[in-house]
Amino acid sequence: EQIFDYIFSHLGLNTDGYIDHPVVLTEPVCNPNYCRQQMSELLFECYNIPQVSYGIDAMFSLYANHDRMEDINSLIVSCGYQTTHLLPVLGGRLDASQCRRINLGGYHLETFMQRLLQLKYPGHFAAVSLNRAEELVRDHCHLAPDYNADLHEWVSNDYYDDNVHKIQLPYTNAPGNQLSAEQTKERREQQIKRLKEVTAKRRLEKLASEEQKLQELMSIQELLEDEDDDEAFDRALQNTSFDTPEELQSEINRLTIAIQRNRAKVLGIELPPAEEPKKQTVYDLLEIPDDQLSADQVLTKKKQRMLKNAREGRLRAQALQIEKRQKVFHYSSVQRSDATGRC
Repeated sequence: EQIFDYIFSHLGLNTDGYIDHPVVLTEPVCNPNYCRQQMSELLFECYNIPQVSYGIDAMFSLYANHDRMEDINSLIVSCGYQTTHLLPVLGGRLDASQCRRINLGGYHLETFMQRLLQLKYPGHFAAVSLNRAEELVRDHCHLAPDYNADLHEWVSNDYYDDNVHKIQLPYTNAPGNQLSAEQTKERREQQIKRLKEVTAKRRLEKLASEEQKLQELMSIQELLEDEDDDEAFDRALQNTSFDTPEELQSEINRLTIAIQRNRAKVLGIELPPAEEPKKQTVYDLLEIPDDQLSADQVLTKKKQRMLKNAREGRLRAQALQIEKRQKVFHYSSVQRSDATGRC
């Protein structure tokens, strides 16, 4: 109803309460009677029109261009905005059973044109809008009767120079910088301040995460100091990404140094000096009998034995891996040599 109000008002039909003119409406091919009934009800009851006639726009065009209806035998290609219809006409009458619809129309051509231009001119991606592509298709494109022949003509430079269309996109001057030197300086300082606030917030979040991780690793290390919880320590170590107590201790040391440095940056104080490289672990209590050691030394000796066994186990595993890789490499070399000899 709103569309009809708009149409009738722009046609100058300003009669109050009725439209005293016959109306011709176009409709799709094989339009259901229900849709036509709803349209007729709207026109007759809302606008009180005297007569209405329905028809297909392509058939109207065909009848308008031929004098004798009974001699018309043709195939109509009706290109719409969303679809394309193929309409066979025999003896002046539409063969509705042989009509076909293709879901390809002007909208798809315009979208394809827009994408081609955006890919070819990425610098004007935003300027090549769908409305501008629609204007180019409507004003500068044509339907080629023979596409291959038309494409062959465009190979010629002379034909290209005579038929090419050059389009100038609207040019707008970029707004100049109207800020004074003091305003520019103040804006820069505000940006630096916001950047510092964001950096400080991220540093605090990272510091909290590292402290939480350090607490978890320290709780696992405390199990190692308890003589009765060796099995609990092994289970807790398996749940982590560390294979040996040495790796656990190394990660604890690294986190401790990182937390100290991050905390110093947050507080704005001078960073602590870097620690000296860690010395090699010395197992000086393993050869001394237990009866000659104190209780603390016996506990330290137990830790040294566990660390030494873990280190030796890791070294043995690394040696086995190296030996395995060497065997595989030697076997592959032999196969390549045999293959070369056969060739």
